Amino acid sequence: MAVESAADLALVIKLIFDKALTEPAFGSVYADLCVCGAEQFTDFQASDGGSGEGRSKPITFKRLLLNRCQEEFEAEKNLQLAGLDERAAAAAASKAKKRALGNIRFIGELYKKGMLTEKVMHECLIKLLGEEGAPQEEEIECLCKLLMTIGKNIDHERARQHVNEYFARMAQLALPSSNLDARHRFMLLDIIELRKNRWELKGALATTAVQAKTIAEVHKEAADEERRQSQLAAQVAMSARHGGRRGGGPPEREMAPRGGSGDIRSALPPT
Repeated sequence: MAVESAADLALVIKLIFDKALTEPAFGSVYADLCVCGAEQFTDFQASDGGSGEGRSKPITFKRLLLNRCQEEFEAEKNLQLAGLDERAAAAAASKAKKRALGNIRFIGELYKKGMLTEKVMHECLIKLLGEEGAPQEEEIECLCKLLMTIGKNIDHERARQHVNEYFARMAQLALPSSNLDARHRFMLLDIIELRKNRWELKGALATTAVQAKTIAEVHKEAADEERRQSQLAAQVAMSARHGGRRGGGPPEREMAPRGGSGDIRSALPPT
């Protein structure tokens, strides 16, 4: 696909986002793809609409990427379920929730690759903690997912005061007297415990956390398994031909085929 305009560039970003949100385990891989895109794709000049006010800021991969992050971040809040029957509304809400969780994890991966600034992460955390009143349950889940992704990176000396404030708020929300159900209170307690452990996954979090594999690792595992199956089949066939007699020497190995709060746009990193 030739990228010859800002519209083409926006389409590329949309395609990457759709894949990243539906395959969250590969978020780090798609974040790497965004790093390559920012380095390789040409910037495009925005039109001033004939106003004669001079040249507008260029349309860059990073700018469009941040816009997309903002749109996805606000999508669940703007979800319209009116007019849908109960089953359709539940399906739409479930789909929106999965995208929201995938998006917040992808935002964290983009930050870790230097594609989004730390200021953007703080904006997200503040918004998810509830600027006005108690956060919704979906926001708690996104908050915990984001902190699991970026906690170790963002909890440093310069930001320690802000992070302490976030966790003081989380401790309040985790109290039995809060309006949250037990499941979401325990989610918060797990993240609080994770920070106490210096962001090292232990216990239940360690067993449930799924580490993303690179595409190369997936292909290698598939090729190794195919090779193992081929070798096993060859051994069985050789044993059958020789009637299982001893001293016949090892069977020849058969070669397996190769497997192949506010607007976070304001925090745009410099390009």
